[in-house]
This record gives sequence, C-alpha cells and structure tokens, in this order.
Amino acid sequence: MNAKRLTVQRVMTTLVLLVSALLGMAPLPAPRAAHAAHGSWTQTAWTTPSSTLYAVGSGSNVFFSGGTAGVCAGSGPWCDSGGGTLRLLGNWTSDSGNPYSSDLNADGISEVLLASWHNGSTHVFNGGRIQWGQGGLSWSTGNATLLPTLGASGVAVADLNGDGRPEVIFANHYDGSSYVIDSYIYWGSASGYSTSARTSLLTLGAIAVAVADLNNDGRPEIIFANYRNNTTWDVNSYIYWGQPGGTYGTSWRTELPTSAATGVAIADLNSDGLPEILFPNYRSGTNYDINSYIYWGQSGGTYGVQYGTSWRTNLPTNGAQAVTVADLNADGRPEVIFANYHNNGLNYNINSFVYWGQAGGTFGTQYGPSWRTSLPGTGPTSISVANINNDGSRDIVMQNFETRLLGADTDKRNSHKLPDA
Repeated sequence: MNAKRLTVQRVMTTLVLLVSALLGMAPLPAPRAAHAAHGSWTQTAWTTPSSTLYAVGSGSNVFFSGGTAGVCAGSGPWCDSGGGTLRLLGNWTSDSGNPYSSDLNADGISEVLLASWHNGSTHVFNGGRIQWGQGGLSWSTGNATLLPTLGASGVAVADLNGDGRPEVIFANHYDGSSYVIDSYIYWGSASGYSTSARTSLLTLGAIAVAVADLNNDGRPEIIFANYRNNTTWDVNSYIYWGQPGGTYGTSWRTELPTSAATGVAIADLNSDGLPEILFPNYRSGTNYDINSYIYWGQSGGTYGVQYGTSWRTNLPTNGAQAVTVADLNADGRPEVIFANYHNNGLNYNINSFVYWGQAGGTFGTQYGPSWRTSLPGTGPTSISVANINNDGSRDIVMQNFETRLLGADTDKRNSHKLPDA
C-alpha cells in the first residue's frame, strides 16, 4: 500500500448492481478506512426486536451506514419478512437487544467510527476516530475522540463484557516496519475511551475484525482477518475466545489458515445454531486466482464449537477483497457473495461471484461453482446487500476501485452509465 493508492481511493466510485431476489500488497488492497472518510449518509429510523442475533459481519468502517453485513433478529437467519426484522449494524434508533450498535453513549444516536491507515507521514498516529452523534442526526469533526492505532484497517463495536458500555476494537495492519503487531480493544467506561483502558491482541497485518458469540456462552469472540506477516501472505487468521470477566489473550485463541485474508463474515449458513466463519482470500504468493473459505461450525472442542480445515469449503475467487452473506431468494439458504479485485493477469475488469446456497452436502447446505452467478465489476473492494429501491428484493452494492459509476438493475433488465462521482 502506498500514499498514491490512498489518494486514488478518494476518487473511487460505486457500482450498484440491483439484483432481484426473486431470481433464482505487493501493495495492500485499498484500505477500508478510506471508503468511510468521504460522503454523507441519511437513514430512516427503525426499531428492532430484542431477540437472538443470528449473524454478524464486518467489512465497513462506517457503522452508521450499515456496512457489508447485518444481524437478523427474528425467526431465522437474515430475515426481514415473516415476522422478523433486518437489523443493520449501527441503526441510530438504539435498542437494548442490539449489543453491536454503534451508539456508544446510549443517547439514541449512533456514532461514526473510522479506522485510518496513514496520515501522510506515518502509520503510527491517532488513526481511530469516534465522531459523536449529535441532536438532529449530525456529526462533526469538532466533536470527536481520537485514539492511537497502528495503520488501522478495520473497526468493530461490541459490548464484550456485558456492562452496557460498548468496546471499540481496531484491526491494526502495519506500524511502518512490521506487520506482526498488536490490534487494540478500547474498553468502554463512564469516562469514555483511552489508552489507560486498552487491551492489546497479537495479529498479523490484520485487515478486518468481527465480533460474534460463536459458542453462545454470553461472552463474544473476536475474529481477526490476518493479511500477512513479514515474510508471507499465507498466515493464520485468529479467533480470540471470550473468557469470564471480558478476558482475551493468546491462551484462548484458535488459528485458521488463510491466504492474505481481506475480510471476515459470520453467519449460520445451515441453521444448526453453530455459526460459520467466512474469509475472502486475496493472494498466495504471486497467485491471486485462489480459493476463499467457509469454516463450518462444529459441536465439540474446548469451547463447545470448533473450526478447522477438516470442516472447510473452498470456493474459487480472484483476488477476493470482501464477502457478505444474505438470503437473496428467500429460500432459507443464504447466499455467499464475494467481491473479486483482480485475477492473475492483473485484470480488474472481472466478475465477482454470488454462490447460491443449495440443500445437501456434508453440512446440510452446500456451495460451489455449479451454483454460481457472475456479476461484472472493476476491482471492487467492498460489497453490501440491502433493499435499495424498496421493491421487496435485496440488492447487491459493490464499491469499485478507480472507475466510473455504472448501474445495472436486473429487475428491469437494463443498464446505464451514471455521471462521474
């Protein structure tokens, strides 16, 4: 990653693919934090039931706008119908049933959280920013808390110790000399956030972080997508298992093989109550046309649920940058969607993939190239699912790297070029 790419990121535009749900480093990839630094958002208030959280994901540093994944409260995974409500990360109308809300001070307005990778001269600076929500749904740089980070590339919010004060977790990528560095938990307190209440967790060039209670013991796990160490991109990503008292450390860690993981999503794909962990893999050495992974949750092991290569599905991708999960066709089997950045030929004009969930296989739900839809893009670096045009169908949004804004609404079977962003 270099300063030039960070600058180019600012002129990045978005490809919106409106997909009907009724139809069947070498440089580091562009940092997620740059996506969040520009633009404005509006959001309609909604409330959500205090119910079981079935899925949680990561990939966006703007929790106010929802990001690449949400959590579903209701009768099943990723539901927004049949009595359930889709709960997006950072809904500004807070409710006690959402421990992942980014309303850090319980005033009913979400904060905007940014993870910044570089300030123009160094990676070691106050790259963690909390912009506090104000009355009238406004945010300003003048009302912000700045927190030290090390080339931060991801951020998550969760109440890790159940005290009602959410923690802020930063995935630190690079300190200017090494990728083998600590990521940070900033613990929520009555006085706010500071280095005096911080836990360091070893990571390897971490790009993204997610939080979910994988074993349903009331103590959330922290999952880091590790990109590289100082010699190789083929490194393990980490699960830090929550312990009594909100304790985390290397003594309670599971390592999962990945290859330059650029994100992480968590969802119960087969509705067995044991969440899966998904990693998009970017590269292995000079090879970008590699598999990304689903690690299937299995009963047993030290923590009651276990993950490993014996329970893994490999899905072909091309320099994958992001992953999200949603049930696009409302059949109860969620789809897995990867944003592909480029292939071995360094061609950015390639397809991203929707892998359609199918009944059967070892784990009850299966995925593979035989059940895949290709979506054109130009080096997308993030991906989201939402019902953008309120037609009852879930739409797929991909953010491209350095391109014009194109739109394709497959509900209407047409496409058009939009003005430059």
